[in-house]
Amino acid sequence: MKLLSLKLRQHTHLIHFQGEQYFATLRASEVKPRLDKYIIDKEFHNDFDQCGHLLVGFDPNRPNDLRDRFNSGYRALNYKMKISAQDSEEPSEINNAPMYFGNMGEGNAKVFTMSETNILEIRIPQQSLQLYDIILRHIGTMFMHTNFGTRKTKGYGSFTVMSADDTPIQTIRPKLYFESAESDFTNVFKEIEYIHKALRSGINDCFGRRQLYFKSLMFAYAKSKGRQWDKRSIKQQFLGPGQLGNHGDSDIVSFSSRPPHYDYRDCLGLSTDESWRYYNNMRIQKSSDTVERFASPILFKPIKTNRGWRVYLVYNELPDAFKEATIKIRSTRHPHNTLRLNIDPEFSIQDYIDFVFKIDESGDYAIDIEDLFSPETDNYNKKDRILKIFNELRNNYNQ
Repeated sequence: MKLLSLKLRQHTHLIHFQGEQYFATLRASEVKPRLDKYIIDKEFHNDFDQCGHLLVGFDPNRPNDLRDRFNSGYRALNYKMKISAQDSEEPSEINNAPMYFGNMGEGNAKVFTMSETNILEIRIPQQSLQLYDIILRHIGTMFMHTNFGTRKTKGYGSFTVMSADDTPIQTIRPKLYFESAESDFTNVFKEIEYIHKALRSGINDCFGRRQLYFKSLMFAYAKSKGRQWDKRSIKQQFLGPGQLGNHGDSDIVSFSSRPPHYDYRDCLGLSTDESWRYYNNMRIQKSSDTVERFASPILFKPIKTNRGWRVYLVYNELPDAFKEATIKIRSTRHPHNTLRLNIDPEFSIQDYIDFVFKIDESGDYAIDIEDLFSPETDNYNKKDRILKIFNELRNNYNQ
């Protein structure tokens, strides 16, 4: 039987549920379901009549037996996969890992796994020539658009695939990317963190000697639609008018609109617990009866290069279940008071991406990134780096 043998290159640490064990690495049981779902979507357009004969359990004498299961989400293609690491670094504890909060608190540091050679092997026995060719056509792009393990949308668990002789395989690469000359992975992750915050909630970096304040691009997008920023809605619900005024005419309180009001920030990942330290450490809890968790639809894909890193931004539309969700918001200050905000039914990730990165018909951008920095910002090194990254992302997106 012919064997498809590929190499997986690991670019960033994998936060693994068995990370304390040597040789804990990416599992085939995590990769294969994602690859199968990707192939059935991209190759067969989720059409059972096109791919049913390639599913595990298909009986040619009873070809429709799997149809109901397929319509309920069954996506197991009939092949086997094995992933192995020849060696592994000693599991490491990273106490200040960017954008990872599971290690906060004394004695709670989590372990991160990394292959010592950064190379893993993936093996797939050829059971169907048709399926063999389809896997080769899609596996490179699937890995390019996917990370694995905990905090995968923020860049952890980044792998790419190549042939056994190190030649590239067919891969479609995202248009949005920027280059980073940083050598240490924690520094490039800090750059990712700033871009993520700029896109979602804004930046309020008030620690240390230098300050960095940046209004959210999502706030600017909501305002362009004539909609109220959801943080203002929360403040109106849980803070009195006097407290709003005490904090000045900020970007959050300077614009309001008539109802209905919507939740925009959580379209880039549902934040279930927030600490508002500026308001006497008031805590905000969010939940939904229909959606337990929702990861950001924008994924950062860091890839190590000879000169540093190339960081891709991969984005997908919101799932229908989240678009239809009602977010219940409570405050520790008023625990029996609940604010309910829906997701804007007209919100589109593609529309938001175009708002931030695309040149319009007049040759301009919808928003000037520099205008979103507060005059109080005096951390000019970080400000300049953020502007440079957004300029690079915009240039690449419009090529």
